[in-house]
Amino acid sequence: MDQKKKKIQSLRGKLSSNDTKVVLQSLEQIKEEGEAELIPDLLQVMESTDIKDIQSKVLEILNNLKSQTAANSLISELERIDNPDLKNNVLSSCWKNGLDYSQHIDRLIDIFIQSEFMNALEAFTIIENSTQNLSNSVLDQSVNKIKNSLDHINQEKRPLMMELIHLLDKRKTE
Repeated sequence: MDQKKKKIQSLRGKLSSNDTKVVLQSLEQIKEEGEAELIPDLLQVMESTDIKDIQSKVLEILNNLKSQTAANSLISELERIDNPDLKNNVLSSCWKNGLDYSQHIDRLIDIFIQSEFMNALEAFTIIENSTQNLSNSVLDQSVNKIKNSLDHINQEKRPLMMELIHLLDKRKTE
């Protein structure tokens, strides 16, 4: 087993510790050294604890990710998360960390359509920040997908959906 795999295995073990101090030290190490492979583990830690210091440290790590490969992990994990509050925190981290999510626009549109209002609002922000690298055909597909879901959406989200359609249409002409 190479050094990197050993380090990741060690950190995984420490993240599952019952000792808050050990978990916080591991989170600090992850914050300093960063490992995109540990994103599922970080979210598991958030899901399984009520300790605010641990949750805050995980969010701090997610908010400051700089490795573009982390975007893939975050989007995959978002699709798995059922807890609306955790999903909201992760969505918020996605736009705060400034990574490029344009490769995941279709999945983000799905999250936008399927989520409750607050999570849809967070997804909206990620989509808004990710449109500069999208082709007109991808923008058209996204608009069509949203329009096709308008009949099945609650009234609270309808104005937000209309705004997203407008934003995506506008980006085509820029």
